[in-house]
Amino acid sequence: MELRRLNGLGSALTFEIAIDMEIEDGVIWVYDNSEDGEMTFTDFGIENLIDLIKIHNDDPTILARRSR
Repeated sequence: MELRRLNGLGSALTFEIAIDMEIEDGVIWVYDNSEDGEMTFTDFGIENLIDLIKIHNDDPTILARRSR
């Protein structure tokens, strides 16, 4: 399932919302032989990410305020 399609967001914005998630939040980084990892989610992580996306949709300025 592609979460960004489910929530109508681009991959960059989905990444910006999810980047601060921790293992306890249900995010898992998968690495192969390259240095780049891929962010994946447990079922719990998907629920958390969907909740974070809803919060972002309610107030899109959250990311801008976090960057300060």
